[in-house]
Amino acid sequence: MAEVAQSSAVSNVADLRVIMADALIGAGLAQIKVGPRKLKAFTLPGENIRFFSEHAYRRPWGFVYSGSIGIELPRLRHWLTQNGKELGIFHSSFADYVIANDLPLSSQLMVEVGEPFSAASWAQEIRSRLERIPASEASLIEMMRADPGDLGLLHNDWNKPAWDYYRRWLDRPDVELEVPDRDARGRLIAAGRSE
Repeated sequence: MAEVAQSSAVSNVADLRVIMADALIGAGLAQIKVGPRKLKAFTLPGENIRFFSEHAYRRPWGFVYSGSIGIELPRLRHWLTQNGKELGIFHSSFADYVIANDLPLSSQLMVEVGEPFSAASWAQEIRSRLERIPASEASLIEMMRADPGDLGLLHNDWNKPAWDYYRRWLDRPDVELEVPDRDARGRLIAAGRSE
């Protein structure tokens, strides 16, 4: 792989996205569309779709490269679709977290205007976060049951309803099992209801 370590200085967000896309692909990630909303994301191969969806933005002093790290479970998604279930909390993916909440990572993904930065290092940091997520559903279930804390920020309070649903679904995939949803304020509500 050609060294992308010291990228040219960026002057706009579009350039940052292009440089990082090249670096992420160079780090072995593939670019695909994830979930029902067809979110552009970078993924690692595996039974589970472990993904990074980017969000880059400008600040007065420079640029921040951010986004979400998440997981999509194709077997669960297929079952939900086959059984005509409302997507509810699964409207975009199974579970994810914004990397701004991952301080060791997010504090590295910033660059001042006109300064070079290490796109390859950034891409490797993102890849390492994705590698922590089990590639197979069996490994994910084992980790979830043994020590869900090993899933890191994917197993946070916001994603708890998704994991609870998944546990119930694994025990008994019943079409009567209601998919929870959130209202406009983010409060958990029963499926099909709005407040």
